[in-house]
Amino acid sequence: MKKGKIAFHIVGMLVVAALFLLLLGFEEVQVENRVEPIGMRLPEWLGNFRFWGRFGIAMSLLAGLVWYLFAQRKLIDRLNDSRRRWVWVLLFLLPAFATGAAVYFTKPVQAGAWWANGFYCLNALAVYYLETALFSPSAFKYTPIGAWRMRVWDRISMTRTMGRTKEGQ
Repeated sequence: MKKGKIAFHIVGMLVVAALFLLLLGFEEVQVENRVEPIGMRLPEWLGNFRFWGRFGIAMSLLAGLVWYLFAQRKLIDRLNDSRRRWVWVLLFLLPAFATGAAVYFTKPVQAGAWWANGFYCLNALAVYYLETALFSPSAFKYTPIGAWRMRVWDRISMTRTMGRTKEGQ
């Protein structure tokens, strides 16, 4: 694979993570108006929420980069599609465990905990999914569940290419 394409994929993954870090600021405002912390002031609790939100995004970025490294270095190249998907699912567990840790270690609140927990799930799981579905190397681009539907531009360009081939014959 060309170095430019590798750089594009890695930068794309970083952009996805950065966008979710920006989204975390919006989520913080939403949570601020909906939670009532127990035994601490709201700014302290929001700092705890921010830390665990960033932790989930970081673990998702790490899992996505490991997936990319495995695929790029052909460490899972010999596996069939179903076994590749199992590797993808196992790496999906890293953001899932990060979400679990965030839910468990976030300081307790009287009301509104499900808002924070929902945002933890959204951030960690969506970052990994979008990174791998949109920026996997060519041989692995359809391994993530649902990636076929997300990569519309691939299907359009494939249809156009196939149309040109038929016309040229």
